[in-house]
Amino acid sequence: MSHSSTPWWEEQQAPPQAQWRSLQHHGVLFPPPYEPLPANVKLKYNEAEEFATFYASVLETEYVQDTKFNENFFKDFKEILMQYPPHDGTEIVSLDLCNFSSISEHITAEKARTRAASPVEKAERMKAIQERELPYATCLVDDRIEKVGNFRVEPPGLFRGRGDHPQRGKVKLRLRPEDVTLNLSEGVPIPVPNIPGQWKAVIHDNKVAWLATWTENVNGNHKYVFLGAPSILHRRESTKFDYARDLKDHIVNIRETYTAEMISSELAQRQRATAMYLIDKLGLSPGPEKVREDLDTDTIGCCALSCQDVSLESPNFILFDWLTKSNDARYPCRVSVDPQVFENIQTFKKDKNDEGQLFDHLNALDLNQYLLSFMRGLSSEVFKIYNASTAFQRLLDMQPLEHATPEERITAYRKAQREVALRRRNNLSPSEEVEDGAFDASNLRDVAVSTSELLYFDPRITVAWCKLHDVPLEKLFNDAVRQTHDWAMKVEDDWKF
Repeated sequence: MSHSSTPWWEEQQAPPQAQWRSLQHHGVLFPPPYEPLPANVKLKYNEAEEFATFYASVLETEYVQDTKFNENFFKDFKEILMQYPPHDGTEIVSLDLCNFSSISEHITAEKARTRAASPVEKAERMKAIQERELPYATCLVDDRIEKVGNFRVEPPGLFRGRGDHPQRGKVKLRLRPEDVTLNLSEGVPIPVPNIPGQWKAVIHDNKVAWLATWTENVNGNHKYVFLGAPSILHRRESTKFDYARDLKDHIVNIRETYTAEMISSELAQRQRATAMYLIDKLGLSPGPEKVREDLDTDTIGCCALSCQDVSLESPNFILFDWLTKSNDARYPCRVSVDPQVFENIQTFKKDKNDEGQLFDHLNALDLNQYLLSFMRGLSSEVFKIYNASTAFQRLLDMQPLEHATPEERITAYRKAQREVALRRRNNLSPSEEVEDGAFDASNLRDVAVSTSELLYFDPRITVAWCKLHDVPLEKLFNDAVRQTHDWAMKVEDDWKF
């Protein structure tokens, strides 16, 4: 198959709701199998060797002083010892009595040997790695060669997490083909795993964009392999920016509708209206489903909220507290909401325990369908794009740049960008008016804007702004972003979101 030179927006498109017409790839790359330690390197108390190496690798770190870390590791270690008991019959009952120093010294010596290799040896090793990875780095999507994102399976080891994560110290098990489901076209060759085994399943679903998926054992998170950021599937996301721009014609009706329904006598309707408010104003999603690895999904979906995730503080503050998408840090957030929303959530929590579902008369599928009843393509992501892009356009238009230098114009652009990103970071509605000077400059320096820039700011705003103010686009968009958003480059300097 040849690499097509036709612009993607002029090609035959995938059917409605489909992510691709054809998809072929090589699966995922598993790490090499475990290599047994030399005969003279032993755990003094003995065996379950690979697990022992995991702990020995952190022996010189502060983790081994962490009681919870040790407790979690030793629980998993004892489970593997039940399958592979020591050869001499020793019963291991205490981590404190285990001496991992021999293994630790071996690991340290191997690292030193690797570092001491000659430049030629290092180059040969790097070449071998690149040759092994090369087939996995690209795939064919609709007869186009596209880059794959992170195709490497994470090696086994100990979960560390961040802060006081309750699962720290648990063993991340070695992933095998039997754990992985592939997604590709019917009729294309099914890739052979690079280690022994058979895939868990092979499906042919062009309604989703992922190439492979599995569930990791520590937190039960679903992991996905997606295409790289400049891929054709990402470029087709341009339709969501059009949907967000179309939302301008529907937003008043949507907000009037859910505001009226928040006082409905029907509990299900009140819950749906309250969830609509959270989606619109706070940037939550209907549910925990995820279709793209790079989406900003740290905020959990409305339909997955339990009562313990949401606290109330008079007169009208909501305190969210949940684990992030990777389940390795808490995500606390305190926001003010409409008094009716506060009252509704108070009612929804009544007579429920901490594990009870907050929106127990609502599910993500129905809520997504309800969004589509207002307009084609409406989703929580479209709301985010609309709110962020509306605020970004407004802030840029407020800047008096007629006599500004190029450097001052770029600074003004970055300031507007960071202000909207900061509002998203704080889960405030970026559609509200932003007062000039409302953000302290010291708070803006550390606000990451790359995700917002790529996903939630309509790139046509930047292209038109650069043309209007004679600012080179490459000063604001790098090569990858310009490639991803090549469809946006033709707008005139008077284009507005």
